[in-house]
Amino acid sequence: MNLQAFKIKGDGMLGRIFSKSFWIKVLLYLATVGMVVSCVAFYKGLEGYKSVCPQENYVDKGVHEFRPLRVVRTSNSDGIYNSSRKARMREENSAKWLVIYRAVDKSGYGFKRSFGISKLKAQEAKKEGNVKRRVLEAYDSQNKKHIYVVKEHESISTHFDSQVAYYSRLLTLPLLYLPLYLVLLFWYFKVYKRKLKESQNLS
Repeated sequence: MNLQAFKIKGDGMLGRIFSKSFWIKVLLYLATVGMVVSCVAFYKGLEGYKSVCPQENYVDKGVHEFRPLRVVRTSNSDGIYNSSRKARMREENSAKWLVIYRAVDKSGYGFKRSFGISKLKAQEAKKEGNVKRRVLEAYDSQNKKHIYVVKEHESISTHFDSQVAYYSRLLTLPLLYLPLYLVLLFWYFKVYKRKLKESQNLS
């Protein structure tokens, strides 16, 4: 076995991995992924901000008692069965467990509590029995329908302020990230690439 040839080949491979050019490309790739995530967050924030009902539209319906009906399992498969063992394992790992609640006073209110992938926690929550929650109702003028939200302790103002603050963050953070990304692109294509080409010409 030619150890010298292996050493030279290994040194070349390690040299490429630990080179400055390699890490700069990794940085550019991660920054681009971050920009894509920022665009998705901005779109979600914009759509969410438009869907927020004005504070004056909400009516506090008081505290209601809710009874747990059943534990259900959800997945991202949309009801499509996949015979692949790998796909079934992936679906099994991504399944989420929910507890369905309905109002005891038969007002029609209900909500779902998510317990992630823990079936045991969902079953324990169902065994704990009835819970009390505040109901906030509003008329969604954009979609022309009545909506309601079920909260543990929040008042109308707290619920409205938390929604506005959440969607405002989704809108603001991408706008702050964009200038940094553009500066990185300018530096890479206008400065780094030019210096790299000059050094190659000199060598």
